[in-house]
Amino acid sequence: MPEGPEICRAADRIQEQIAGRVIDQALVAGLGNYLRSEILFFTQLSASARSLDLTPNQQQSLAQGLGVTAVVR
Repeated sequence: MPEGPEICRAADRIQEQIAGRVIDQALVAGLGNYLRSEILFFTQLSASARSLDLTPNQQQSLAQGLGVTAVVR
């Protein structure tokens, strides 16, 4: 795992915003998997659940876990 200074130096070399480096899979591999696991854990949803089978309460919980303010139905 890269250290903080390494991430910043890499961003400086290519004149990129740090937000782009944080999600760069070449730099921090597996970040998406980590986020997915955390969101599902905190929303208490199964990774095998299908989105069309979610109840309205589960949809709202997922939306909140993703930082979305409203669910489109």
